[in-house]
Amino acid sequence: MQTGTKARAHPRAGATAAEGKARPQHAGGLIIKCKRCGTARAFYTHKPLERYHCLECKAYTPLPPELAPVEVICECGKIFKYQTNVTDPRFDARCVECSAPVAVEYDEKSGRYCTIGAERRDRRRPGR
Repeated sequence: MQTGTKARAHPRAGATAAEGKARPQHAGGLIIKCKRCGTARAFYTHKPLERYHCLECKAYTPLPPELAPVEVICECGKIFKYQTNVTDPRFDARCVECSAPVAVEYDEKSGRYCTIGAERRDRRRPGR
């Protein structure tokens, strides 16, 4: 082995200048609407996705760089969060706990979908 030379990294170890910008990848709770058939599906993934494969029509939908946050507060008391590519002003999300439909609406001021009729709660801890 020669001395004074730098060890080369594996070509797939990181992004190179030739690859350009990294594609957006999203993980966690997602509500994705198929671009072909319009079917929306809510699911959780640990694996980061850059596109969604529709179970209904088998089409692929590329995910945009930014997904809108969704906060769902169900009447059963369960609160959960998603990200979505839906651009409709209102849609129904299903509760993870009881499967009830929960209507959400886009709030221009906060830039997120919020449960219709639910009071926004201050999530800060007392004394902070």
